[in-house]
Amino acid sequence: MRLLTVGIIKPFSSLEERFCLELEDLKTKRAGVSFRKKVLGSSIFYDFAIAEEIFVSLVEILADLVIDLWEPKLIKRIIKKFFYFTEAENKIIYDFAREMLNYPKSSQKGTFPDRSKRKSVIIHKLLDYFRGCDTVILEGFINFRLKEYIEMLEEVIDKAVDEYLVEKEYREFINLLKFIVYVNDPREELVHVLLSNGEFHLMNGNMEPLERDEGIDILAKENPDFSLEDIALSMLINLAPQKIVIHGFNGIEKSELVNVIYNIFEDRVYFCNDCEICINSKRGKK
Repeated sequence: MRLLTVGIIKPFSSLEERFCLELEDLKTKRAGVSFRKKVLGSSIFYDFAIAEEIFVSLVEILADLVIDLWEPKLIKRIIKKFFYFTEAENKIIYDFAREMLNYPKSSQKGTFPDRSKRKSVIIHKLLDYFRGCDTVILEGFINFRLKEYIEMLEEVIDKAVDEYLVEKEYREFINLLKFIVYVNDPREELVHVLLSNGEFHLMNGNMEPLERDEGIDILAKENPDFSLEDIALSMLINLAPQKIVIHGFNGIEKSELVNVIYNIFEDRVYFCNDCEICINSKRGKK
């Protein structure tokens, strides 16, 4: 039987409720654990008598508490070091970081430390700590013994900041293009955009191909990285049409460029999938 004490200097209601529920659940499922709660001023201490074989279960509970209840506070504390962001920006970065930690995309798996990896680090640090001590103050343990875990969070937050800055730059770029489109007089009332075999074809209201502007050709020659998609987007911005009809879009092919067009032109954009052009395009892809 092991005798342990877990102290919480600044408890909060959700922590106390969760900890007590977890401990009662442990007592119900496993014999060999008893505890009593002591209140000293504003602090709370839990004294445990716990069988050696279920000691690890208590450590796992503590690790889960750190991730579920302290981790959000730690993330916010780290973000505040970036003093030049507003509160609204801090909230966006916080949401990015939480998403990276808890809901990694398939392409990001292995890039960010998932819950199991973070929990494993905390468990090993707790087990190592309890080898030489039978009393732990959770706040002190987190701040001074979980350096590796804190560094994981800092790395994710750095990536969240980068993602936010990229998104902010993208939004500013889109807003600039929207402004250009809305202050310019339309050179075409209607432009049809046909997606066919991975390429864009621009046509006027009479379904006649639109010729590229000479300035766009010069820009394309001076910039080797200028793609066909860039040329199509530049033509649309230059034409500033009142209406754009996109034909043959399946929601996947060229979705990034279609999203950019939609973000710039908004309610001027319409999608078509059942006209003769779309039907012929689908036949051509078979």
